[in-house]
Amino acid sequence: MSFLRGDVRSIRLEGRFDELISNLPYGIRTGSHDKNVDVYRTFIDRLPEWMNGGASITLVTQEMDLMKDLFNRSNHLSLSKVHRIDTGGLQPGVFVGMFRN
Repeated sequence: MSFLRGDVRSIRLEGRFDELISNLPYGIRTGSHDKNVDVYRTFIDRLPEWMNGGASITLVTQEMDLMKDLFNRSNHLSLSKVHRIDTGGLQPGVFVGMFRN
């Protein structure tokens, strides 16, 4: 298991992964929805560089509509389930899906 922290627009990863869990920026306390659109799109676009086919993807985000749209538009992602959680007064979604080549 590895833990990585960095900006998805510039991070370099070695190897490919069978599982990815990410707490994406919410754009509420810092950042903005407009910045999230760029970051989230880049994140989804870079998944083929990092993921093995059949890999499990779990993403935590407050950007519910944006993430649903990105899953729907992606040729590489299938969405299995969305859970809502309560944390620190916010109710982000936990998107659980699969990466496919």
